[in-house]
Amino acid sequence: MSALSANDLSAVQRTYLGVLSLGLVSADQAKDNRFRIEYVSAGAHALFNGLQRDAYLEPDSGGDCAAGAPFRGELRAAIIDLDRKGVIGVGPPQDLMILKPSAPDPDAIYGEVDLNRHPPIFDRFLAQRCMDALLENGAAHAYLMELYAASGDVWHVLYKQGYGNYR
Repeated sequence: MSALSANDLSAVQRTYLGVLSLGLVSADQAKDNRFRIEYVSAGAHALFNGLQRDAYLEPDSGGDCAAGAPFRGELRAAIIDLDRKGVIGVGPPQDLMILKPSAPDPDAIYGEVDLNRHPPIFDRFLAQRCMDALLENGAAHAYLMELYAASGDVWHVLYKQGYGNYR
């Protein structure tokens, strides 16, 4: 398998991988919907493309803003493709799929992909390149660094509460 470059990925894949690589706290840990990965990805993708941050957002049933259905669909497809390429880990390992007695529908193994789960990144170099490209854009940089700073504050509180303290 040859190494992938950022040019081998779609624009949404590059944005998603770049956002994941930032290491932001999850929305569940922060108890703050601003950190939902689909929300951050939609905002960063819009800013990177010269649009308003809310271009891909729409109000959800709770009154909060969330990525709109078209963007969520693109993001879901991007996540599945990144998993199939071995860049991130969402579904079952690809080499175990041959052990399954019947060939399932390729999308059935993914069921409902949680767009806000932070999957493990297996190609850290590629993810870093995607993050660097995002941060080179002034508008996206300002938005992501604001979230990064707020995320750092949450990580600090979590660490003081013992989260991630394995000694």
